[in-house]
Amino acid sequence: MSSFYFPDGFLWGTATTAAQIETASDHDWKGVRSKDGYILGETAAHERFFREDAELIAGCGNTYRFSLDWAKLQPAPNAPFNPVWVTRYRDFMLDLKKRNIHLMLTLHHTTNPRWFADLGGWTKRANLVYFDDFVDQVISNFGDLIDSWITFNEPNNYAAMSFLFGQWPPYRHNPGAYNRVRRHLAMSHEHAYVRLKKAYPAKPVGIALSTVVFSGTTILGKWAASLADQQFTRETMKLFVPLDFIGVNYYARLQFTPWPLCEMTAPGRLAKRGLPHDKMWEYYPQGLFDFLKRFHDKYHLPLYVTENGICTDDDSVRIDRTKDYIRECARALKAGVDLRGYIHWTLMDNFEWKLGPTYRFGLVSVNRETMERTPKPSYGLFSEIARSNEIELSELHG
Repeated sequence: MSSFYFPDGFLWGTATTAAQIETASDHDWKGVRSKDGYILGETAAHERFFREDAELIAGCGNTYRFSLDWAKLQPAPNAPFNPVWVTRYRDFMLDLKKRNIHLMLTLHHTTNPRWFADLGGWTKRANLVYFDDFVDQVISNFGDLIDSWITFNEPNNYAAMSFLFGQWPPYRHNPGAYNRVRRHLAMSHEHAYVRLKKAYPAKPVGIALSTVVFSGTTILGKWAASLADQQFTRETMKLFVPLDFIGVNYYARLQFTPWPLCEMTAPGRLAKRGLPHDKMWEYYPQGLFDFLKRFHDKYHLPLYVTENGICTDDDSVRIDRTKDYIRECARALKAGVDLRGYIHWTLMDNFEWKLGPTYRFGLVSVNRETMERTPKPSYGLFSEIARSNEIELSELHG
């Protein structure tokens, strides 16, 4: 087999978010009971393991994508940041900078301070000033250490899960609220973009978009898939401007029969159809190439894979599928796509939102009793790919 060498300066790394790995502060997910019966609380106690986690981060790439806990930093509207947490976060970032890690900071990743939610959160335009203030204080306290910015993680998915499908706090089923929230997120993105570029003109600003290959197996299914792509992907991209780059979060294909085929909502149906899948979705690696090529051709912006991973308890499966996904990145680069980096989801097993901690994406396992970290074989694989900047191609990709 031949190998593909990635461009010099290609970013390799892992991604996390504060709410899924830090002990819960007073945010709107604290105390949520997951599908597997756990309460979102301690998660992975990242704040107790900053130095150890920094070593793990540096051991598997040159990049770390992460977020800060808004509720920890700002306990009330427009309050000055908590100096204790400013110091702790800065010390963690400085440790990573000493290890030559590119820091990609996500300003908003799913959770909100409870005080913000109690004021109506993203449903009210008047509340956008509170996020503006948060962004201003992030810039003044941490901006010197950050290399690139993501304003919002999966704004399309956040708005849909929270305000359309009612799966996440505040558990709404309201199409009007969904559209309003998505619009307000886009407005806040623009506000943040202006602030970030004024402070640090050379540092790129983008979003991380949730991408799903929607397809149909029947006439009605094809109609549903087209509608889903229009609303979830195309309409969202129209709203979020300006951008210096696009982050692609990709995991799966979702087929409509016309009902969606998903392991979480219809367990066993994917297997009956002979479709490979993990604990959540259908496994469809070529969809990553499809989105990278589609976005390259349409938007002509640099691209990063900002999330991609596999929910499985079988690490040998994670290894094989991670290689498949990275081969699709190589395929995209060979096709002329301006792809600048691949960031794996996720560094360590965490609290997988409403599903809970038994839904595992991590390259590192976390003992829920002791919080001890243990790198999996997949961590070793990813570390070697990142170190060598190459992937062995299969016959399919050669």
